[in-house]
Amino acid sequence: MDYFKSRQPTKEQLMAEAKKRNIPFRKEENGVIYELHSFDEHTGMPIYYTTKDIQGQSQKVSVEERK
Repeated sequence: MDYFKSRQPTKEQLMAEAKKRNIPFRKEENGVIYELHSFDEHTGMPIYYTTKDIQGQSQKVSVEERK
């Protein structure tokens, strides 16, 4: 379990990287909240948690980086 925790960036690191890449750290669209969780280690694509599930459970989704 410690292995996975050590690989997870902190909120501050994610916020800084989102700013550097000019992508949102957190946003809301049509009642759905997206928050940056990490970046794919192979592609570098951002991975967001979303509250899309109507039961209120978080899900991870990968979102294409917009240029």
